[in-house]
Amino acid sequence: MNKKFECIGIVGHPRHPSALATHEMLYHWLVSKGYEVVVERTVAQDLKLEGAQTGSLADIGKKADLAVVVGGDGNMLGAARVLARYDIKVIGINRGNLGFLTDLDPDNALQQLDDVLKGEYLSEQRFLLEALVRCEDRQCRVSTAINEVVLHPR
Repeated sequence: MNKKFECIGIVGHPRHPSALATHEMLYHWLVSKGYEVVVERTVAQDLKLEGAQTGSLADIGKKADLAVVVGGDGNMLGAARVLARYDIKVIGINRGNLGFLTDLDPDNALQQLDDVLKGEYLSEQRFLLEALVRCEDRQCRVSTAINEVVLHPR
């Protein structure tokens, strides 16, 4: 049986009304189920959540054992870059277009997430890439990525 979760982080960038509604629904649902919830600071500001525990992505990585990313693959990759440094599981609710990395369908996300919270999930290990770009004789950029690194000419 997989580990059950106690503290859940809510992450994303609610640009569309549907994403905002998903963040808000998720927050209230998790609180009603008795979970400790940490909301990414910008999300909490957009939702105008009074009294919610908020923090940066790094704060969520340090405190939570599961992060739920609401958005598309770009949101998932951005969050994963930061959260990969911490011992935290990450799952996504797709509010983007393709959803290759976001596992949960928004229409039945709460039921699927409820199964995950009960410990009914398969965990996939992803490896983290580090890219170092050198400009002449100096390092000009270091970045981490999941899956692939894309370089663009200046």
